[in-house]
Amino acid sequence: MSREIFILRHCKSDWDNNIHQDALRPLSVRGLRDGSAMGRWMHKQGLRPELVLCSTALRARQTIELVNESLQLPMDSIHFHDDLYLASLATLLNHLATTDLAYKSVMLVGHNPGLDSLVEYISRDPVALSKTGKLMSTGCLAHFACTDNWQALQQQGNLLSITRPADISNDK
Repeated sequence: MSREIFILRHCKSDWDNNIHQDALRPLSVRGLRDGSAMGRWMHKQGLRPELVLCSTALRARQTIELVNESLQLPMDSIHFHDDLYLASLATLLNHLATTDLAYKSVMLVGHNPGLDSLVEYISRDPVALSKTGKLMSTGCLAHFACTDNWQALQQQGNLLSITRPADISNDK
């Protein structure tokens, strides 16, 4: 188990901006706050992916930018992919399966329902839902230790943590 996968759902988006294209919805005030808090929390925990694969949707881009303010990952380690916007489980798995074996840790930043499906697919054990009954709520980070093979992930992941913004809201 020498690989790590971080699965980060974009933070809370703004539905009040009268944006007619879903991919262009920005983060809400709460989403901006939660993204920064998640970045600080990850930094304090020493969670630093080597490679980030991110949806091109504005809210996903803003989320990784806020997280990266604390992590200070090199910009060339963050890759944006159009097909990660509302990606299916198959698309997410394909991105992981084609990841260079030189990378030991990868973060996917994207959307539901695909991320819910990915967490359930990877995890050996059932994952606890939030107090509101959701798995990957907005801003949620699931962290797995996985098999050494990016292509053999089904029920091979050991969930190390699942952290939601509400869990760290008092973390300044």
